[in-house]
Amino acid sequence: MHEHLLVELSSFETTARGNLIDLTWLTGSEPQNSAYRIWRGIENSSGNYTNITTLTELSSYQTNCTEGELTIASPESNQLILAAGNERQGACYSFVDNTITQDGTYYYVLEDINNEGESIFHCDNLAAATIGQGLAIDLESATNYCNQVTGSSN
Repeated sequence: MHEHLLVELSSFETTARGNLIDLTWLTGSEPQNSAYRIWRGIENSSGNYTNITTLTELSSYQTNCTEGELTIASPESNQLILAAGNERQGACYSFVDNTITQDGTYYYVLEDINNEGESIFHCDNLAAATIGQGLAIDLESATNYCNQVTGSSN
């Protein structure tokens, strides 16, 4: 593991809200971190993961906030979510996945990108939510799949 890719991820959570999924995450520190990407996988009725894609709409962020103080701004497409923290303090982030078109179980993983363009996937901190009729959430299988697909060892 690269020492300069040590974002301290305090929490990464999802909440289903109708056909939307709210994602929030808090960091304790973000040394040399530049940005984030959110990746989403869908587990189909056969238990296979499909549509592993990066989400391209992003949210605003606030520094020095606590849970419950997260705000959502109008998303812009095809941009990274810029890091707001640094080596001494973390930040809180929020995102709304409004691209869901079918019932299912949705899994999310964060990729953080450092100032040198290197990245790491936080497969050990997956978040999941079910919309409508989806399979039961299985974070262990999803984590194993994430590690396999991304080559991550966390």
